[in-house]
Amino acid sequence: MLKYNMKLQQFNINYHFIPFTVIPRCRCLKTRKFVRVPITEVKVDEPRPHCNRREVIVTLKDGREQCLDPESKFTKELLKKLGSSR
Repeated sequence: MLKYNMKLQQFNINYHFIPFTVIPRCRCLKTRKFVRVPITEVKVDEPRPHCNRREVIVTLKDGREQCLDPESKFTKELLKKLGSSR
């Protein structure tokens, strides 16, 4: 067993410095039809090269982010209210 460990030490690789690439993808893996907690911020991401769907991401009063279903009645009404208040 000791010989095996010695051989592995010859290939001592420091994994902390291996560069990596972030693969762009959709942010919302799961969506909700509505939320009950007060919303402090709404962000809408339109379709883009690495994500072919519209994403509605809300920040809640407690700081959590939730993804809303853009086709739900709640989300459509929320976006309509925001559009008329601007």
